Amino acid sequence: MDCLFSAVEMLNQPVQVGQLKLKNRIGMSAMSRNRSPSSYPGNLNQEYYYQRALGGCGFLTSEGALVCPQGTPMPNAPQLDSREHMLAWKKIVDKVHTVPGSIFFCQIWHAGRLTNEHAKMQKKAGTSPQAPSAIRARNGFKHGAKFTVFEDVVSSKEGGYSVPEAIKDVHAVVEQHRRSAQWAKEAGFDGVELHAANGYLVSQFLCATANQRTDLYGGSVENRTRFPLEVIDSMIDIWGPGRVGIKLSPGGGLGDVGMAREEQIAQYEYLITELDKRPLAYILLVRYLRFMDMEIDGQMRGINHPVWATYRHLIKNAKVFLNGNISVPEAEELLKDGTGDVIVFGRPWITNPDFANKVFSGMECIFNYDFVTFSSYPPDRPEKGYTDYPFTTVDYEHAEIERPKL
Repeated sequence: MDCLFSAVEMLNQPVQVGQLKLKNRIGMSAMSRNRSPSSYPGNLNQEYYYQRALGGCGFLTSEGALVCPQGTPMPNAPQLDSREHMLAWKKIVDKVHTVPGSIFFCQIWHAGRLTNEHAKMQKKAGTSPQAPSAIRARNGFKHGAKFTVFEDVVSSKEGGYSVPEAIKDVHAVVEQHRRSAQWAKEAGFDGVELHAANGYLVSQFLCATANQRTDLYGGSVENRTRFPLEVIDSMIDIWGPGRVGIKLSPGGGLGDVGMAREEQIAQYEYLITELDKRPLAYILLVRYLRFMDMEIDGQMRGINHPVWATYRHLIKNAKVFLNGNISVPEAEELLKDGTGDVIVFGRPWITNPDFANKVFSGMECIFNYDFVTFSSYPPDRPEKGYTDYPFTTVDYEHAEIERPKL
C-alpha cells in the first residue's frame, strides 16, 4: 500500500517533554528486530537507528534492552545488563547523537513468563523463566500477524510456554531494572522507557490471571501495582525528573493477559493515577487493536475498550504519547484536540527510514513489508528487511553512512 500525505501542521511542531525539547511530534516505537547476536548490538543496529535519526524522527525509542538473560523471549535480542553491553549501546547512541536534535530513549524490559526453558537463550542462562506466579502463558492465535521468530520459542509439548518459577525476591528484579537504567545513562541515552505493555513482566504483575501472589505484590489492585511503581521509582532515582517514560497497553491480549472489563479498567485507572504523581517525562498509551489480541479457547483475550477516552483525563502532569496503528491524518487530529502530545509510529518506520521527512514533505510512503524478515532474517543477510530500505529525502553526500544498496 502506498500513501501520499497531505500537508501537516501539528506533527511538525516542537514540544517540551520533561527535560527535553523534541524537534517534532513524530516518534518511533520500540520494535524488537532481533539483530543482536549473542545479545550485543553492533554495527548493523547502529546503521538502523542512525538511518531513522537522519530520517527526521523527533523521538527514537530503542528496541527493548533486556535486564537479564532470563528475561529474553527470543534469540538475538539485545541486553543491557553489563558494562560490555553498555559499551556496545554507547557506539549506537553516539552515532545517533551526531544528527542534530536527535532524542534517543532506551526501552528497558523483562519478558517474564513469555520465555521458554527449552529455548537456546534459557539453556544459556541456566535458569527457568521467572514470573509473578507459576502460571504458564497459553499460546493463542494472534489475528492478522505472524512473527515466525517465535515458533521455536513457543514450542513446548504443552503447545505453549513453559511453566515459570514464581519470583522469590521481587526486590532483586527491581534492582535489575535499576542497574539497566544506570547502564543506559552511562551509554549516553537521553532517558529510559519501561516496557509495561504487551503481556511481558510488568503486565503480568498487573493481571490477576497471571499474578496470584499472596504477598504485598498480589491480591489487590494496589498490591499488583506495587512492582511497576517500584521499578519506575528506581529509574527516576537514577535519571531524575523528566527523563523516564512508561509504555502501557491497557487493552491486554498479548501474552495471555487480561481480566474482566471492570477489573481491567480499575487496575489501569489506579496505575495511571499513581504514575502521574511521579515526575515522568511521558506515559505512552497503546490503544486496543484486534490484530494485536489473542484468541484462546474461542474467545479474544484482550479487553476491547476506548483506551484513550478511558484514561487520558487521568494524566495531568506527564506528556501523553499515543500509539496503535495511527494514520497521519488521525495523528494531526489527535494532536489538535489535545488527546496526545506526541504520536509514536511503529510499522511505518520499518520500510521508510525517512518516514518523518516524507510526512513533512507530503511524499509517498511504502508500507508493504514482509513479516518473515521483521524479526527474523536469512542467516547470510541480516540487513534484509532491516537496513536495506531506500531513502528519498536524505542528502547522503553529507551523511556518514552509504546509501542502502537495493
